[in-house]
Amino acid sequence: MVDAKQFRLRYDKAMEQSQLWYSILQRLYDYTMPERGEFAYKKYRAGQRRNRRLYDDTAPNALTQWSSQTLLAMFGENWLTLDPGKDVTEPNSSIDPQLAAQKCQEAQDTFMEHFNQSNFQYAMFQSLMEVGISTGIILITKGTWDNPLHFTSVPLHEVCLVPGPRDTINDVFRTYKVPAGVMEQTWPGIKMPDDLKRLAKANPVEDVELIEGTVYNHDAPKDKAYSYIVMRKDGNEVLHEEFMALSPWVVIRSKVLNGEVVGRGIAFDVQGSIYAINQMQKQELKSSSWNSGPVWLDYTGSSINPNTARLEPGMMIPIQPSVNGGPGIQQLKVDAGLRVEQFTSDQLRQQINNAFNVNPLGNVTDPGDKTATEISARQDHWYKINAAAEARLIQAKEQIFHVCWNILHSFGYVNTPKVDGRKIKVEFASLATKTQATDEINKLVQFSQYLNALGGPDVVQAGLSYGLDITEIPDWLAEKLNIDKTLLRGALGKEQYMKAAQQQMAQQQAPTASQAPMQQPTEPLQPGLQTLGG
Repeated sequence: MVDAKQFRLRYDKAMEQSQLWYSILQRLYDYTMPERGEFAYKKYRAGQRRNRRLYDDTAPNALTQWSSQTLLAMFGENWLTLDPGKDVTEPNSSIDPQLAAQKCQEAQDTFMEHFNQSNFQYAMFQSLMEVGISTGIILITKGTWDNPLHFTSVPLHEVCLVPGPRDTINDVFRTYKVPAGVMEQTWPGIKMPDDLKRLAKANPVEDVELIEGTVYNHDAPKDKAYSYIVMRKDGNEVLHEEFMALSPWVVIRSKVLNGEVVGRGIAFDVQGSIYAINQMQKQELKSSSWNSGPVWLDYTGSSINPNTARLEPGMMIPIQPSVNGGPGIQQLKVDAGLRVEQFTSDQLRQQINNAFNVNPLGNVTDPGDKTATEISARQDHWYKINAAAEARLIQAKEQIFHVCWNILHSFGYVNTPKVDGRKIKVEFASLATKTQATDEINKLVQFSQYLNALGGPDVVQAGLSYGLDITEIPDWLAEKLNIDKTLLRGALGKEQYMKAAQQQMAQQQAPTASQAPMQQPTEPLQPGLQTLGG
């Protein structure tokens, strides 16, 4: 059991480090996802407007599209595959490989059935929105028998992190409020003090501020190395504790600098453009306000005042002549024209959209001007751009799978407690594998095209004339294009390839009836017949 004082010391240290980020994160969230960030502000109330500083929607829209694309790329169709492990595939194994493959497929179908029935897609989308800014947090907990997996997208402002070995996260703490009446439902068996019991009965909707955290327990056995703890923020008593084999927290970061635990997303890289476009839009609105509602001047003592007249289009206002003969009423001249010297708003928006890779296929509303080859190339380019940032996202994918597998095992849906590669191994699809598959297909297409071009009659004739051994062309071409050697086993042999090339040359050189030369006339054609084409 983790000591309550030690737990609070860890929490206080983690909170101290997290608060260093609050200022810059609040500013970024204000301009990208204002409804999610509550770092430097007091707690928002329900129904309160939160986008008062946002004047341009480019960054929020780009962040939304990036999150959707990333979610589809990471957890699209066939994002994982279960295969027999090394204990099955080794030569001396007594396990039937076909039966093992069948069992693996059944386990995969069971996992995906419960995974797809959960709320994962919504929760993951919310967390990826925060990954695009900084760090996404997913909490995976046990559900019911019918729906065993439950995912919670925890806002970053509620969480503080403690780094672990090899760029991992050891401890995760969360501070938030829970109604007193649902605490026993949320954590069955929780130790409720007398005051909380009275509060839960007298006023069950009253919020109780809690610290929820998972810490690595060095004294615990390896199969239960993590302690999940719930305690009151203003108390020193542990209300609930569970021992777990895996941490239920999944921390997702696309980029982390040395010495930092909080991630830096794409919004960090283009925050200058995000702030600039918002400032430009703000100034443009002010400029339009000055031009549409100018300030008017009038002499004192005049008949014009707010109680006798209103300045509206088409209205006639009688005024008395001024003492010095000047105009009685006039507009205050204000130069409210907005001047942009270096960047235009369109350029700034394009920089933000390019950073988030918005519309990698171009304008989808008008695809008629793009060939299938160009669309395929754009999609392949999108895979390559995102493959570099996906390295860290793959780690999150592995964590999600193993935690979910462990929960399904606790319900009895799968037999083994974990997938360690011995009986069953898991492989995750990635953008890198998709890009590699596309490259391999393109290489095979090139191989076929080049082989057809190099095996024509001209090459055969050149080979016969200059001693070129055309039977070595397929092997040479396959080596240059790095074609898989297994694809060449069923290809034509060298002798058959030579005969086929010679036959092709003979067929192309032999004149046909339609290609027979026309007999030349003995006398010149008449001008009339020449005009008519003979």
